[in-house]
Amino acid sequence: MSANIAPRALLGRVAESFSTIADIALAPKHGAGAGAFRGSIVVALLLLLGLAYLGTVLDRAVTEKVIHLAIVKQLAEHSTGTAESAAAMGEKLTAVYTRIVPIVGLVMLLVQQFFGAGLMAVAALMLNGRADYRKMLYIYVHTSVLTVGLAQLSAGIIHALQGPAAYDTSLSMMLSIPSAAWFVNVAPQAQVVAAAINPFTIWQLAILTLWLAHASRLSTARAFVVACVPVALFTALAAMYANGS
Repeated sequence: MSANIAPRALLGRVAESFSTIADIALAPKHGAGAGAFRGSIVVALLLLLGLAYLGTVLDRAVTEKVIHLAIVKQLAEHSTGTAESAAAMGEKLTAVYTRIVPIVGLVMLLVQQFFGAGLMAVAALMLNGRADYRKMLYIYVHTSVLTVGLAQLSAGIIHALQGPAAYDTSLSMMLSIPSAAWFVNVAPQAQVVAAAINPFTIWQLAILTLWLAHASRLSTARAFVVACVPVALFTALAAMYANGS
């Protein structure tokens, strides 16, 4: 009988995580109230990584082309060998990086969840709110499933439908999601910032604000400030390394 307890408990946690995600999607204000924080952070992390992985599978052809063009550009600027040797080196490096980049992206996404939750906990504490790291992590991960995870999956679908011919830089891949960047013609760093103003990010901030106001006992305005901290930092870091290639 004891052997059945663990599987039943696991299935229960999985069901609660799906219930939490459904509450976030359909009734975030209700979900943030009574009965919140029942699901499993591990289950939510797996769902998030699963959605992100599907996105990378769908846009593999586009990613391979963009990586190849970036490598060829670098080799053309710095290589001292013949054109044939540079081309051969470019093909080898493209094959390696096409395998590595998606893995690095998933690892960074995982790290962002723990770091982002920590940033929110510190910000909440500075604004005289409660700073329960586990609750922050729970909120951030479950919200990311429906925002970051679906954004990456949506981008993968768009890339797969449009094909490699529609993209030539990593920035152009980022701009496939509707955002404020569609309406401005600015430097790559500013485009990354504008690209962060998109439906998924707006939805993420709205949900985080509702849940943080409940979990940290903050006003709506202060909860919004806390929600903006990790989003702003990660956007700024992305902008720092944007060069249009």
